[in-house]
Amino acid sequence: MSAKSTSLDLWAYQKRPNDILQFDRFYRQVRTAFNKLEKADMIRKLEGRLGYVLNPDGGQGILKPLPADRSESSIESRGTPPHRE
Repeated sequence: MSAKSTSLDLWAYQKRPNDILQFDRFYRQVRTAFNKLEKADMIRKLEGRLGYVLNPDGGQGILKPLPADRSESSIESRGTPPHRE
């Protein structure tokens, strides 16, 4: 997988408009996400080829478990996260 092919697939799946400027912005966001995943050692570049693969041993210590208390009241008490665009 590559950031470009992932961007194209997601763009088509979400049925976004055929607007090159919007796609370019979206592609940069996906590219940034790929860079962060690579830095976190969750994906790695393929040697001698284009694209990335998941690193089965990557991300150790990055992901945190969900809280044990998943009741509706505990979720409501945390509030709604701010909407980002």
